[in-house]
Amino acid sequence: MGLPDSSLISWVFQLLPGFIAAWIFYGFTAHPQKTPFERTVQALIFTAFTKAIVIPLGWVLLVIGHMGTILGPWNENTAFVVSVLVAILLGIVFSGFANSSKLHDVLPDWITKQTSFPSEWYSAFKRDSRYIYLHLTGGRRLWGWPTEWPDNPDKGHFVIQEPEWILDDNQRAPLLLTYKMVIPVSDVLMVEFEKWPGERDYSPGRFEKSQRLLLNAQQESQKETES
Repeated sequence: MGLPDSSLISWVFQLLPGFIAAWIFYGFTAHPQKTPFERTVQALIFTAFTKAIVIPLGWVLLVIGHMGTILGPWNENTAFVVSVLVAILLGIVFSGFANSSKLHDVLPDWITKQTSFPSEWYSAFKRDSRYIYLHLTGGRRLWGWPTEWPDNPDKGHFVIQEPEWILDDNQRAPLLLTYKMVIPVSDVLMVEFEKWPGERDYSPGRFEKSQRLLLNAQQESQKETES
């Protein structure tokens, strides 16, 4: 088997910073890995960003060198090392934007109404740190604090701390001997996020009416299931 063509090796080294940035991005975010073609396109985009920074930086360093402050020779090896460092920085910066959605949040609606999160599911958990109710298969309900949750609703597990079962009369049954529970997302039909005490409306009679309506609806649903 012959040695790889030098032009191919040069082409790979030219794209390597972009692949490094893409590798960091997918390693630091919950975004699912794309197809090989899409990942290559993303690497090309990161490579373009990297070159757009490294080339002007090289000009600036050459000017500084001509002015008498010599930091070292600027050649292909130096440019490659700087490109890798810039790619690492770009990967971290874009990961930060993707994990916080700050860039999308500051953009006006006429540009985009999207977030940087991979799905509405992920966005709901990322934006709100709250106690949750898990509606499980078989009609069971579990309340607790989610210390970990799946990145998407199709696979993974919930890790619930301070778990309490919700009884038919909506009372909570604390599991005093249980520290954490691990629930597969395949057993979860719906997730509720609980309001904090300051967000709740305890107007006279409103809470009782809500509880009564919910209990009646639950009892009717159980009757239909049993019949």
